[in-house]
Amino acid sequence: SLIVVAASIIKALKGEKVDIITSSSVLAKRDANDNADIYELFGINVSHNCKEDVELRKAAYSGNQVVYGDLSSFQRDHLLHEFYNINVLGDRNFGSVVVDEVDSMLLDKGNNMIYLSHDIPWLDKLESL
Repeated sequence: SLIVVAASIIKALKGEKVDIITSSSVLAKRDANDNADIYELFGINVSHNCKEDVELRKAAYSGNQVVYGDLSSFQRDHLLHEFYNINVLGDRNFGSVVVDEVDSMLLDKGNNMIYLSHDIPWLDKLESL
């Protein structure tokens, strides 16, 4: 994890936004919180996107140079931003991505997908049929 922190600090000091993908939301929250002091020494803001409230996720993207999250959280926010026109990411582009435990993402969770569900008007009327 310290290698991930060091790499992200170097990128952030060059002016890049850094997204760190972890293998779970628990690790993303832990790493963002546990490493906040290290980032602060370099004047870098850090947060995570593993929050249910979309406004809190917007704040995480707009107010921080480094954002931690699991793959599903980044997928969700990118899909909401691009396809549902919900401005979750603001003006943040995916500049640099650091994948922590890439073996877990590619091997163990290689078949995982995220689905964005939505309400279909009048679908409840079909239930009685």
